[in-house]
Amino acid sequence: MNYKLNPGLAKIEAPVVLVFDGEERSYENGAALLDLTFKQNYLVDHISARDNAVVIFLKENNEINHINWVGEERVSFF
Repeated sequence: MNYKLNPGLAKIEAPVVLVFDGEERSYENGAALLDLTFKQNYLVDHISARDNAVVIFLKENNEINHINWVGEERVSFF
């Protein structure tokens, strides 16, 4: 299965450095991130700025089935 990043990242107009799995990759802007596909499901961990670029740190989403119903305890269907 292939995963993509949040489409809201396309609003970033500055150069972007994407950091995940110990690697850094540079892109022209946030719209360029929408063409990427990943084998794992990643979430944005945090965002910072460095040398006139937006640095986006990703982390793997390990809580795919993490469901919380209206403040109740965690419910699992599996």
